Amino acid sequence: MSERANIADDRNDARPHRSLDSVRDSIHASPPSVQPPPNTPSQSDTSSLPFAHEASVRARVRSLLGTSETQFEARASAKSNSNNGIPMDTIRAIQTDLRAIATRLEASSTEPYKALSSDIEELSESVRRRDDTISQMQEEIADFESTVVELRGKRDRAEAMMLKAQEELGQW
Repeated sequence: MSERANIADDRNDARPHRSLDSVRDSIHASPPSVQPPPNTPSQSDTSSLPFAHEASVRARVRSLLGTSETQFEARASAKSNSNNGIPMDTIRAIQTDLRAIATRLEASSTEPYKALSSDIEELSESVRRRDDTISQMQEEIADFESTVVELRGKRDRAEAMMLKAQEELGQW
């Protein structure tokens, strides 16, 4: 047996089952001496070859692991009815929880953006109102300036008329 197998055997002395390494080393060290059952299909029938020696292989693995038939069958059925020994009900519950968490994360991640979007819309409306107010004020300023220009023109004409009137009075 290899050094790894010896170390594994030392570690597993207190346990009734041998390690996978020691089982693997045992399988490679000594070829199986179990003969196929007499009613096995011929070598040309390849469709059922993988299952031809299933009983003998299972017996060999059971003997190497040091387990009884019922322990071996219980482990095999537990593995086939679950994922890596985890019951399917547990896996389904975890999947449901993960979906709920994902939904909450998606909702919570979009809420700040919705609030920000609302704030941006309010600010945009405020800017539009301010721009309208500025435009109105600019129109009023332009009207006021034209009124000032008009009034200055009237004042200048009035002063000119007054000067002309004074000159006419002074000539008398």
